[in-house]
Amino acid sequence: MSEIVEWLQTEHGQSAIEMAQEALKTGTDPLKLAAELNRHFSLPASYRTACAFQAELRNRLVLRWGDAPKWLLTRDGIEQATHPLVRTWRSQKLKDLGITSIADLGCGLGFESASFVEAGLKVIAVERDLEVHAIANKNLAPIDVQIFDVVKDELALNKVLQNVESVFVDPARRDVNAARNISGNSGNRVTNPSDWSPSWQWVLDLGKRNPKLIAKVAPGISHDLLPNDSRTYWFAIRGSLLEASVWFGGFGLTPGKSAITINRHGEFEEISDADIASDKVGPIGKFVLDASPAVTRSGLVQQLAAKTNSHRIDEHLGFLSLENEPDDSGLFTSYEVLQTLEFDEKKIAQALKANQAYDVQIIARGYRGDIDALTKQLKKGLSGDKLVCLLLARIGDKTTAILSQRTSS
Repeated sequence: MSEIVEWLQTEHGQSAIEMAQEALKTGTDPLKLAAELNRHFSLPASYRTACAFQAELRNRLVLRWGDAPKWLLTRDGIEQATHPLVRTWRSQKLKDLGITSIADLGCGLGFESASFVEAGLKVIAVERDLEVHAIANKNLAPIDVQIFDVVKDELALNKVLQNVESVFVDPARRDVNAARNISGNSGNRVTNPSDWSPSWQWVLDLGKRNPKLIAKVAPGISHDLLPNDSRTYWFAIRGSLLEASVWFGGFGLTPGKSAITINRHGEFEEISDADIASDKVGPIGKFVLDASPAVTRSGLVQQLAAKTNSHRIDEHLGFLSLENEPDDSGLFTSYEVLQTLEFDEKKIAQALKANQAYDVQIIARGYRGDIDALTKQLKKGLSGDKLVCLLLARIGDKTTAILSQRTSS
C-alpha cells in the first residue's frame, strides 16, 4: 500500500488521477477506464483501483467546492473537511487577533492546518489514526504531523499545548461502523455531543486549559451547551448550512452568537445578537423571506426582521414578511406572494394551474407531512410556464399554503 501511496503523488500518478477524473465526469464505464489506465500507464489492478478512487473523491470536492487540491483523499476525510471559504475566514480572523501559533488536534487530511499555514501561523498538527496520519504527512509536507491520541496520551498533549498559543479541534461526529449509502457517504451522524470523539465534555475541559480554543461543532448543537464566555458562528453558503464554530473566551471576543452567510460571489454577510431585534408578528404581505439556516440555527430571526424591516408570520417560524421588495442578501431567500390559502391539496393543485405553473418547489416550515409525496402529487397535470414555489407555514394550529415566485438571485 505504501508503494501505491508514493506513486500516486508522482507526476505519473497525478496524470493518471487527472485522466480518471475526466473519464468519470463523462460517465466512462469503470472497465473501460481500467483498460485506458492500463494502456496509458501500464498499471497493475491495485494501482488502477487507487487512481479511480482518488479521482472519484477529487471530483466530489470539485462539485462541492469548485476546486480540489492534488492531495491524497479519503471518504471520511472529505466528508468532515471544512469549506475553503470558511477555513480562510477562520485563519484570517486568528491572524487579525494576533495569534501566531495553533495546534490542530485531529487534523484529518490536513485541510485546516494548510489554511492556518497559508495565513502565516505556526502549526502543530496531530492525528491519532495511523492511516490518516500517513496521508496527512504527505499532504502537509514539510509539516511533520504528530501521531498520538489526544484523549489518552496526556503527556504528549501537554507538550503540544505548551508550544502553541491557540488550539483548534473538530470532534468526529459520524458513526464509523454505520453502513454507507449508495454514494459511499458514511452513515449515521452522532447527534449526542457526549458521544462525539473526543466528547464535548473533553473539549470543554480543554478550553479551561487553553481558553484560546476553537471547536468546530455540529450546527444543531444546543445553545445551552455553549460556554457563557464564548462566541459561536454559524455558517451557510448559498442557503446550505455548513457548520458552527465555538470560539472560547480566551480570544476576548464579545460573548454571543453570529450568523454568517456566503453568496455565490464569495461575499460574506454577518448578523449577530448584538444587532437590534424586532418581536413583531403580523400577517402575510406581498413578500416572504425565508431566513438562512445559519440565521435560524443561531436564533437570530428577530434580528433579521429588524434588519429587513419585516415581521415574523408566526413566532416559531423562520418565515418573515413585508410589503416592499427587499434588497438581495445571503441572509434570506425572498419570494413574491402570488396567492395564499388554507392547506387543502385539491385547492392547491387548482391554484397552481390557475397561476400557470409548470413545476412546483415546496419549502415547508412546521409542516409534518411527506414533502416528496406531496410534490409528486401536485406536479401532475401542470402545463404552464412558471416555476411556482409553495411555502407551507404552520401558523398557530393551521397550515397555510403560500404560492409564490422566488425573487432573490
